[in-house]
Formats: sequence, C-alpha cells, structure tokens
Amino acid sequence: MLQKLTKENSTVPARSVFLTCSGFETRAISAAKKFAEFGTQFDKSILATYNDPKNSSAELAFQPILRGLTEHPQASCVVPLEGATSFRKRLKAELTDVDHVYCDITGFNTPAMFEALSGIMDSGKSMNVVYTEASEYSPSRQEFEEFFCEGREEDLFSVEEYEMSSFAYSKACEVDFISGFEGVVSPGYPYFLIAFLPFKRSRLGAVLQQIEASRRLLISGDPVRTDLKWRAWALEKINQDILDHNASQHKKLSTLDLKQTLDFLEETIRNMSIQYRYNIVVAPLGSKIQKVACWLFGCRNPRVSVLQSNPVEVFADSYSHGAQDTFISSDLRALFKGDF
Repeated sequence: MLQKLTKENSTVPARSVFLTCSGFETRAISAAKKFAEFGTQFDKSILATYNDPKNSSAELAFQPILRGLTEHPQASCVVPLEGATSFRKRLKAELTDVDHVYCDITGFNTPAMFEALSGIMDSGKSMNVVYTEASEYSPSRQEFEEFFCEGREEDLFSVEEYEMSSFAYSKACEVDFISGFEGVVSPGYPYFLIAFLPFKRSRLGAVLQQIEASRRLLISGDPVRTDLKWRAWALEKINQDILDHNASQHKKLSTLDLKQTLDFLEETIRNMSIQYRYNIVVAPLGSKIQKVACWLFGCRNPRVSVLQSNPVEVFADSYSHGAQDTFISSDLRALFKGDF
C-alpha cells in the first residue's frame, strides 16, 4: 500500500498533478524537493496555503520548487485554504484537466486534509497519497523522560506538568465534527467511540467530555522505525488512566499501514454488529496515515461521525524536526466503496 519514494518509482503518468500544502514543519517541503531531485515532471502543481502570516516564508520556499516540477512555470498555482467548501470547489475546478493526483498530506492539518482528499474524490481522478516522516517528533525521548520513566509511579503533579509543557501543542483543545463528516445520529441509540491515542491526553479528554460513549475502543500507534519504538510505550504511559478503564478495548496498529487501520475499523463495526446498535464516532488523533484511513472509513460509511480535537495553540518550533523517508501510496480509488 505504501512504498518508499525513490528515483525508480518517482516517474508519474501523463496528465498528473502534484498537490501539496505549505505547512510549518521542515518536512512539509521534503517530498517536493525529492521529486525535483529525481527529475519528476508533472503537468501541474498546486500549493494549498493557510491564511496565516507565519506561513508566508514557507509559501515562498515552495513556489520555485513547484514551478520546477512542471514544464511551464504558469502551470503552478496557489489555492488558499479559506473556508472548507470554497477550497474543495476551487480544488475540483483545478483538477478538470488532469487524470492523476499525487497529494502530499504532510503539511495539511486534519480538517484541511479531509477537504483536500474529498475534493480529489469528487473529481473522480486517481489518487496517490504522499507522506514524509520527521526525523524527530516532539517530545524527544530525553524530554519525555524528564516527566516519565519506565517503572516509576507518576504523581498528578508530573502528569499535569507534562500536559502544560510546550511540547507540540497546547493542553487546551476545541472539539468539533469535521466538515462533511458529521455522520448520522440516531436518537435514543448509545455512542460507540473509536479514538486514536494522542501525545497529550487532554486532547482525548476533551473528546470524552463531549461524547458520552457507552463503549470505547482505543487505538495506539505502533511506530515502524526502530528509533521511534519507545513512543508506543510513551503513548500508553500518557493515557494510562484512560486505558486502565478500557483494558479490554485497546488495539495497537502501525502508524504507517493505511490498509491495516482501515481493515481493522471495518472489521470492528461489522463483526460486532456495531453499526446496527450504536451511533459511531471516530476521533483520528493518531498518525497522519491513520487519519487517511479514518477519512476512507468515513467515506465508505457515511453514517459514521468523525471529529477532531484541535489544540488552541501549536508550538511550531518544537512540533517536529527534520525530514526522513517519503512514502507514496498506490491509487486509493479501489478503497472508496463500501456498504454500511
């Protein structure tokens, strides 16, 4: 499903477009640089931009690279991320003269990524997802172990101190349903919540306060890279009290296996007849690839509600550092269809 981007697999078919986003992380521009290095040529490139002055330097860095990815510089355009509906319509219009879309999700936040992928789906074009991992994610192991150490009991003060720290994002969060993925709520039916564990439990705590679920399924990410394996333990440590109350409903899934996550979500609601007995809510607070799986799951099952717990503040300087491998998926259209 996902393979590492190399020069050997970097050739794209005719009438292809590269869609990316000027995110604040260093790795956001990495895929564009790699395609340029490999000599990949697209018919068009599209840069989605945030309406945020802090991102202006990132936008300027992207533009010459994207112009170099096309034969004609005028084939490169900018689409502002202003309003979910208008962005989706504008994106669909930009895709009328192409057949294949390579969407780099690295710089998109969750709501914008859902809109971008949905816009591509609306266009009926083939869709390959591109994603670059960071060299290091916040918090680092050393930073994390200042608050938590394996085998040591933590007090409430150390847990709260970690939650208040300036790692990645703020403790304060706002919970809302993702536009277009509000699902269908049947009055009188209980809620079944499927939540991916975040690196600050306050994000999940905000979801639990809003959704009074009679059943919960918690999913933690299992990193593929050896140097990130410690984060699987760290994730469970952060959310320990929530896991203790849901011991029988906890599953580990790879952070980079889109198909594994999608298949697990589908099997869960079908094997347990969940779709006939509950209002299903999904909170994709895990890895970016797991979020793509949640987007596919929502597309295939329109009765499912998908919500996001958005931090009030993101600490851009400490969110992640550097860039490592870039991955590219096969065409996602085969996974669109589903029954509910």
